[in-house]
Amino acid sequence: MLTILSSRSLGPAREAAPSVLYEAGLYTPDAFHPRGAVLVQDGVIVDVFPEAPADAEQLGVRIALDGILFPGLIDAHNHASFGAIPSWTPARYYTSRFDWRGKSRAGVWVVPEPDPDYARLVSAPFKKIPTVMQPQAFLYGQVRGVVGGTTTMLLDAEVGIPDLPGLPGFVRDPKDWGSRVFGVLDILAVDAVSVNEIVKELNADRAKLMVHLGEGTDGFARGEFRSLVDRQLLTKNTSLIHGMGLLRPDWLKVQQSSASVVWSPVSNLRLYGRTLDIAAVVGLGIPVALAPDWAVSGSSTLLDELRFVRRNYPILGAERLVAMCTEVPAALLGLHHLGRIEKGRAADLLLLGGHRDVTSRFQAADALCHAHVEEVTLVIIAGVSVCGTAELMAKTPAGGLASEIVSVPSTSADYGRTLRIAESAAFGPAATALQGVLGALAPLWEPPVL
Repeated sequence: MLTILSSRSLGPAREAAPSVLYEAGLYTPDAFHPRGAVLVQDGVIVDVFPEAPADAEQLGVRIALDGILFPGLIDAHNHASFGAIPSWTPARYYTSRFDWRGKSRAGVWVVPEPDPDYARLVSAPFKKIPTVMQPQAFLYGQVRGVVGGTTTMLLDAEVGIPDLPGLPGFVRDPKDWGSRVFGVLDILAVDAVSVNEIVKELNADRAKLMVHLGEGTDGFARGEFRSLVDRQLLTKNTSLIHGMGLLRPDWLKVQQSSASVVWSPVSNLRLYGRTLDIAAVVGLGIPVALAPDWAVSGSSTLLDELRFVRRNYPILGAERLVAMCTEVPAALLGLHHLGRIEKGRAADLLLLGGHRDVTSRFQAADALCHAHVEEVTLVIIAGVSVCGTAELMAKTPAGGLASEIVSVPSTSADYGRTLRIAESAAFGPAATALQGVLGALAPLWEPPVL
């Protein structure tokens, strides 16, 4: 059963939260500390100890944790508003995203009708959600991420999303971030004035560009990349989402520009029967972040995507894979205060329970790469425990918030976890409202299809 705690603020006059010293195995940028400790104050990591200090009680509240602390996972590509729609398995492989979506290419409706199964099982239910309920849809997608240990999520491809109720400290919307983020679904449909503005911001290091392109196997998929280059939008601040239509000369240009890639292999394989040549891309030294794309055709959580890649692409290595879910997406999104357990970074953490026999950084990384959602026993965002076992949630900081239990319908997964979110987010009512519109919701976690 998943217990939901809808939290109510105690008011601005509440006292500052005490420092908290978490003792656990620590996965740090350069080492693994089996008996380490991390000191957290006001949502920030203020110190990291390879060995838990003898005077721990003098530093703050001491909490011993059974397991390994990792930096929270960072999802650089997720259409989270579709999170309430159950997983869809296509009946055939498509040539590009325009094949099944029935959307226009550069404003021209060359495929006016979407795939009938997609229209019936995904598009039609999603269109039932009224505009005023869009924040609730995004919230449901956020919660799905948190269940799998995600503490930061780029919620959609385009920036024009509404003001969203959020989990405490959850970095959920580009306007909350240090860098401006341009999200683009169809690069050919962006007008010249907007292109000039984006180019100016990218070259001045004031923005990041996250652009869908090359999602398919036809010539048009590759043509999108040529348009990106011609418009001078391929820069060190550009990240290509998917990119499977690119050929080696294209990847050499990506390498020369110091651009990055966001890779979603599960969704690629289910929709198109192939994905990019990841060994070749990594071999060129191009930074790659891992992301599930969305739960509809991708993995239910980033943790599931990580496990799929570890099983099917052993050439990448466990430590590289963990970086692809933490350090790399933090860098390509401009979130330099995230992605590592390091002094001065935000206290966004996940606890992988158990694994007492782990003694090396590789073993720790490999444990996370094989983990299932049930093994994530605690998730901390900005120093606030937002998801975990009832025992750990009871003894870890609630951010000065009082809580009450709220029932949540149509949650079929049984993790024995507790979730704490701000009352303004109203997850229980949001889930009830979405169920009323859709009839049935996707569970917060669905088993992998691949």
